[in-house]
Amino acid sequence: MEPRRTFIIGVSGGPTSGKTSVIERIMDRFREFDEARSEQVITISMESFYKELTEEEQVRAEAGEYDFDHPAAFDFDKLAETISLLEQGHTVTIPRYDYLTSKSDGTICLEPADVIIIEGILTFYDERIREKFTIKLFVDADADVRLARRVKRDTVYRKRPLSMVLSQYTNLVKPAFEEFCQPTMKYADVIIPRGGENDVAIDLIVQHIQDFLRSPNEKNEHLLKPITEPKVEIVITIPMESFYKELDEEERLKAAVGEYDFDHPSAFDFDKLTEAISQLEQGKAVTIPKYDFLTSTRRGTLHIEPADVIIVEGILIFYDARLRNKFAMKLFVDADADIRLARRVRRDTVERKRPLSIVLNQYTKKVKPAFEEFCLPTKKWADVIIPRGGENDVAIDLLVQHIQDLLRTPRGSPERTKTNDEIMDAKFKIHGLH
Repeated sequence: MEPRRTFIIGVSGGPTSGKTSVIERIMDRFREFDEARSEQVITISMESFYKELTEEEQVRAEAGEYDFDHPAAFDFDKLAETISLLEQGHTVTIPRYDYLTSKSDGTICLEPADVIIIEGILTFYDERIREKFTIKLFVDADADVRLARRVKRDTVYRKRPLSMVLSQYTNLVKPAFEEFCQPTMKYADVIIPRGGENDVAIDLIVQHIQDFLRSPNEKNEHLLKPITEPKVEIVITIPMESFYKELDEEERLKAAVGEYDFDHPSAFDFDKLTEAISQLEQGKAVTIPKYDFLTSTRRGTLHIEPADVIIVEGILIFYDARLRNKFAMKLFVDADADIRLARRVRRDTVERKRPLSIVLNQYTKKVKPAFEEFCLPTKKWADVIIPRGGENDVAIDLLVQHIQDLLRTPRGSPERTKTNDEIMDAKFKIHGLH
């Protein structure tokens, strides 16, 4: 008998960020698609692994003075052991936590499953546990949204005084999030904004689970299924740089010395880009400019045929509402500022032969301010945030599978109609002097 293949999903995020809602939506969607296989998926809350409180700690907990968000509050050893036993095909028993009394209230018996979802505020904190995850999801939400949800939950459902809830948040919850939870976001493969309201991200994860649960025979049949009505190009990409406006003589001189702002919205022809996408959606071929980064001019054209999947990439793809509303999926590729600068310096000095002084001056005066004013705020529109860019194999495989499944779905079916001519934003990169 072949050993059990276990797909383990880690779901992390701040308190009341929407982790539970995401998991509930995943399970609901999964039951809609495949009720029989929904039993092959189990969820484990990290709260089941709170350590037993001493009498003194219990008194502090009742007064809202015990820090339930600190790593010391959790039994990571027990959680790691539980996951290992499930991986090995063993049944396990875990505590059932009672939020009203801050105590364990009975136990839960868990049978081995093909897919295990682990959720909690510090799911990525312990390396032993983190390394067990096949995919790591971080559910993100603004601090004020999390606080509003917490106030409602704790005062309405857990019957706690408002003054205690706010004091606990200020003195314990917020500091613990910033010190222990938020830094673990860097380990995520995919960051999910807006929690359970994010249908696009949830469908993406559900589809990934479904693919994993297919039997080898089903998977082979799925992979070998022919794509009907082939086209010359099934997937095409359109760079936003092709829609830079033509520079006049004065602007060209500024560009040559790194003083033209290529990252400002006024540098792009959004009307032309919107028109090109609309034409492709209607099944018409388009011709777009081919941009030369070395001379900052248009050099020739690119002929693009209609396609089933259109990937549009650029720094301000979400800036214009007309464009934004066309995307079936919106992806924001994230990276730390120093990483982006290092990549930029290497690209512009080595590949584009620009003086280092110009590159750094342009970054400081143009690129960074434009990113913070125009690009970064559009991150809120993303359905999925991808850390680490092209090095993030898990997220890339997730997206490739999504496209492959789309292309194998017969035209005319409800699933194909739902996402036909799928348009996705692929990358957010920092561009400057081109």
